[in-house]
Amino acid sequence: CFVGAPGALPGQIVFEFGQHLGGAGVERLLARLRFDDAAVQLDLARTHAVGTVGASERQFGARDGVVLLQLGAVAEQQENSKEAIELYRQIPASSPVKRIAELQMGLNLADLDQHDEAISHLTKLLDSEPDDMRAYLALGGVHASKEDFASAAKVYDRAVKRLKSPTQQ
Repeated sequence: CFVGAPGALPGQIVFEFGQHLGGAGVERLLARLRFDDAAVQLDLARTHAVGTVGASERQFGARDGVVLLQLGAVAEQQENSKEAIELYRQIPASSPVKRIAELQMGLNLADLDQHDEAISHLTKLLDSEPDDMRAYLALGGVHASKEDFASAAKVYDRAVKRLKSPTQQ
């Protein structure tokens, strides 16, 4: 039987148990958690990313972008957009998931009723990669959530124009 330190948070106990098993246990436990266990999942993911709960934050590398993205998604499940944005900002520019994090950041800004900042953020993303249909959908969605349906329609029209027909590919 494995028991963590007295007063340890569930994530720390599971992390230490996973380390005891060679580290593979943590990923399996994270994958099996139900979505309604978001608080425990966030605690586990944080513990796994940092090492132990309460340990000082370390610099995240490119391979840790996925962990931060997962933490941000859990924060979103808990309707904590501010925390999600902070986690997404920590993802290194070199990470392959950075663009997804940037899109989610824009959507979370809109969830915080910071529509103008969200529109500016998503527009910059779209300008940097004009064929990214996800950016069009996100930007159009932010305009629609602001009830600016004319702007949303313009964004969607631009997206349709960017789509290539099968004969153009």
